[in-house]
Amino acid sequence: MQKDSVKLFVLNIGNTNTGYGVWTDGVFSGIAKIPTSRIGELEIPSGIPLAGSSVVPEASKKLSGRNIFWLNPEMNSGIDFSGADISNMGADRLANLVAAANFAEPPPLIVADFGTAITIDFLDRGWIFMGGVILPGRTMARKALTQQTAKIPTVPLLENIEPFGKNTEEAVSFGTDIMITGGVKEIIGRMIDKVGYGKADVRIIGVGGDAEFFLSQIPELTFGGDEFTLAGIAKAWEISRL
Repeated sequence: MQKDSVKLFVLNIGNTNTGYGVWTDGVFSGIAKIPTSRIGELEIPSGIPLAGSSVVPEASKKLSGRNIFWLNPEMNSGIDFSGADISNMGADRLANLVAAANFAEPPPLIVADFGTAITIDFLDRGWIFMGGVILPGRTMARKALTQQTAKIPTVPLLENIEPFGKNTEEAVSFGTDIMITGGVKEIIGRMIDKVGYGKADVRIIGVGGDAEFFLSQIPELTFGGDEFTLAGIAKAWEISRL
């Protein structure tokens, strides 16, 4: 007898955008995103389970009353977190680690999520979480300069980096992007050195809304796919049912 398909509606509520899609027997369809500020307008299908991660409590509250499986640090993930305090870990980071442990090549590996904030986490052999770092994303860095100065404007994201800005806007754009890109490279290098591996031994996965830019700047990055974090949420839900 053929088993019925298992469907799940999955959403990942981020600081800026919320991604979502339908997971059917391990395959996603209908992946899309909306601004998190409009989460109340999201059309959630009825009749199938719901699973999600959120780093925006106020947005989560707008979905109260629905039976949603929310990722949390207390859940069984199959990852050894004994060497770290994850009581306040963002659910998106947890989802990425679950996805890495279940869908990527065996560790050691690094997951870098390029969103409003950038998170970089290391998963060692034996599924051991070594720790991670959080730093501002490109837009956040630009806004910080604007908010803390009198005359520096907020400038848009550019796709190129040059060492010489020919006007204030370019100076801000190139300066923040070089700072963050260099920071990401330095963090990854220090992580690998700390655990004593060679660079070729560690796979580095890049995901998130701004991943395309960093993939163009850091050749060692491998794109994890638009569904990477969603897949981690779906897998966590699946594990919770065992």
